[in-house]
Amino acid sequence: MTQFPIDPPAHMVTPAMHTQPGGEGFRDTSGTQSNDNQRQGAGNRGFASMAPLFDEAAIREFANQVLAHEVNALADIIIGHLDREVAPETLFIQLIAPTARELGEKWNRDECDFVDVTMGLWRLQLLLRTIAVWSPPPDGWALKTHRALFTTMPRDQHSLGTLMIGECFQRAGWDVETLIEPEQSEILLALGSSSFDVVGLTVTTDFYIADVPKMLTAMRSVSCNPKLAIMIGGPALGYDPELARKLGADGTAADAASALALADELVSAGVERAALSL
Repeated sequence: MTQFPIDPPAHMVTPAMHTQPGGEGFRDTSGTQSNDNQRQGAGNRGFASMAPLFDEAAIREFANQVLAHEVNALADIIIGHLDREVAPETLFIQLIAPTARELGEKWNRDECDFVDVTMGLWRLQLLLRTIAVWSPPPDGWALKTHRALFTTMPRDQHSLGTLMIGECFQRAGWDVETLIEPEQSEILLALGSSSFDVVGLTVTTDFYIADVPKMLTAMRSVSCNPKLAIMIGGPALGYDPELARKLGADGTAADAASALALADELVSAGVERAALSL
């Protein structure tokens, strides 16, 4: 699907996703359910576990709204949730992300066409950024020293998931850099010029699966940090930990909350990795 341009420019956004090809040290948190609707203290910006706020019927209804209305009307719905003190991260994880998946399912069921889904995803991306502006992190939120780089695969134009996970990591106190629609050289330059603890790579289409192993090898080869942990995710993987392992990643997670837990675990483990040749 074509990615409609929205500002800021689709080059770099400052607000991130697990490496043992043999399987040792690989982590899968696809079954984890957590979010931060219940705020924790400033010293710990993790997500508190809680029951889901939006059931399948609510997701389907919101998906229908996204297809039928423009962003201003959808923003009124979001304002209502924020006024009821639903945390932004909860809206990201429990509402916007499932709605994006529901739009894809509607397309598979022939309930909407290509243009409908593309416009719906564009509106969700605008809502994501709108929520981030309306509800910025409180003063003193940046408490961690961990750094993460989140990026889409080169030439991949689907950036909603990457932006969402970057926003969640930033709100959890990480120092985050996000690349949208980068060239491979931009990704490698970022890793070679600055030290990151974690890289999250989003793979949204099957077209790029074959390129992932070479991409991960190149990332490790140029990284300033020999302990770099790489997580991969996205619809093309089907959130399959075995596939992620075969592709050379440290692990995968089904949502941003799970990815946060996974990233903390990987950084704490600090498994030393030798740089791999291209």
